[in-house]
Amino acid sequence: MWRIIYMVLMNLFHAPIWLYKIGRMGRPEDRHTKEERYEYIAKMDKRIIRRGRVDLVCTGADLIPKRDGFIMFPNHQGLFDVLALFSTCPKALSVVIKKEASGWILVKQVLGATGSLAMDRKDMKDQVRIIGEVTRLVKEGRNFVIFAEGHRSRKG
Repeated sequence: MWRIIYMVLMNLFHAPIWLYKIGRMGRPEDRHTKEERYEYIAKMDKRIIRRGRVDLVCTGADLIPKRDGFIMFPNHQGLFDVLALFSTCPKALSVVIKKEASGWILVKQVLGATGSLAMDRKDMKDQVRIIGEVTRLVKEGRNFVIFAEGHRSRKG
């Protein structure tokens, strides 16, 4: 937790710029491609990680499918997971996130820019709807990350 706070503090100066730019990328009238949006967010994540003095080692990137249209189901161990995925995955990703977190500052803008979806975990109909939509989007060539546990593991 202290590392995340340190990372936020070290990047506080750039946060308003990132927030503005990513917010604009998430608008329907934006002309950036999904790859350009993802590349910008990945570049931002790499900068956050570097300024947070984190040494990130990625293994298994060669196992990512060459063609688009896949779903990753990683183990959700902490707040850093999504930053690590976005900064290391060579393919544009969207995320299925819990509805409670979808309104947080910067998270909301990143969700819009990446075409991610928010799921209400208490509403079974909404869960079925989101799963159906993810299925349709994956068939169209989009890539998703779903943390199947639904929350972070508090004990690692």
